[in-house]
Amino acid sequence: MPDVVAFGASKLEPVWVAFLSVTATGAQSRIEVMNPNDCLNMNSVPTDDSWEVLHGRLVSNEVCCIQVYQDVPQTLGVRLVAPRFCGHVLNQWTCSVDCSEDFARRLYRLCKLVEGITFVSHTIEEEPELDVEQVSVDTYPWEPWDAFRLKSAAVRRADGTWEERTGPA
Repeated sequence: MPDVVAFGASKLEPVWVAFLSVTATGAQSRIEVMNPNDCLNMNSVPTDDSWEVLHGRLVSNEVCCIQVYQDVPQTLGVRLVAPRFCGHVLNQWTCSVDCSEDFARRLYRLCKLVEGITFVSHTIEEEPELDVEQVSVDTYPWEPWDAFRLKSAAVRRADGTWEERTGPA
């Protein structure tokens, strides 16, 4: 069972910084992108684009999702999605990383250090369902804990500090 770290922000840049910390190691085996017109069939296509080009394609809304599948033991897959991805309610850039428990702990701590990231969670197997426009301390699905096997989650308050809670997993 992989651990999952999910994080997000209202702007792309903080999420991109954390995304690159995971993916820009040269260890990826395959990169795929999805454009907004492919949401119905969830079809993604392989790409050889550089990180710089992929960033530009996200900004211009040419693609709404980047998926990276890696051949390294600590990280299995990474997915970065645009706000309102394929009709979802959430209006924030989000990224989820399937990874080892040790890597998840390190990434969770790193995300809390990236200015602009508004939430981060560390769970087992699945990320939490975020059926809100913006994640806040009041809108985060803190309970039921067992719904997504929460290990820990943190949501940035308006004053920049973190509301952090630990689950039973």
